[in-house]
Parts: sequence; structure tokens; C-alpha cells
Amino acid sequence: MSEIALLVGSLAIGAAGKISSGVASNQAAQEQAELQKEQANIALSESEREATQKVTERRKFLAEQRMAYSANGISLVGTPGIVAEDTFKEFQMEIDAIRKSGAAKYFLGLRQAESTSRTGRAQLTAGILEGVGSAGLGFASLDK
Repeated sequence: MSEIALLVGSLAIGAAGKISSGVASNQAAQEQAELQKEQANIALSESEREATQKVTERRKFLAEQRMAYSANGISLVGTPGIVAEDTFKEFQMEIDAIRKSGAAKYFLGLRQAESTSRTGRAQLTAGILEGVGSAGLGFASLDK
């Protein structure tokens, strides 16, 4: 009788260990997913801050450019106006690229977080199924 009790206890402990491992893996994955989401949000915020700085830089540069033309008695009509327009467009392309990069990093981070979360849930399910399955096989072998 004590051998059977020892075997039953071992099966239960083994099953609990596998289930516990699955729970721990899922918890770690969910925590990692939250960190990935946080990093995605930081990337988006940082790119928006950088884009805002670039907008300010553009405004200041164009104002200095206009002042330099005016100080030298040059009208903004014609070539100086075209130069200013080109400068504006170049800055805008850079600003747009910064924002697109931030959005791409954000969505990539969210996808990674979702993948990590799914992996954790799969590890939880596997731990439960392995624990229950090995316990079931063990108890089935007791009948023989």
C-alpha cells in the first residue's frame, strides 16, 4: 500500500510541477509582453518628440534664412522663394520619415508583444496538458 501511495504522490507532484512550470512561463511571457508594449509606446513618443523638434528647427532655419535675405536687401520672390520652398519640403520629408519610423517601431512592438503573449498562453496550456496527461498515464498504469 505504501508503494502505491508513494507512486500516486509522485505522479501528483510531477503533474503539479508541469502545471506550475506552465503557469510560471505564461506569467513571465505576459510580463515580457507588457514591457514590449511599453517600449512600443516609448518609441512612438520619442519619434513624435523628435519630429516636433525638427518642426521647430525648420521654423527657425527658415526664419533665419528669410532674415539673411532681407538683411542683404534680397527679395524673397524668385530664386530665394524657391530655395525656401525646397528647404521646407526637405525638412518635411525628414519629419514624415521620423514619424513613419516611430509608427513602424510602435506596430512592430505591439506585434511582438502579442506574439509573446500567445507563446505564454501556449506554454500554460502545454504545462496543464502535460501534467494532466502524465498523471493520467501514471494512474492508468496503477490499474495493471
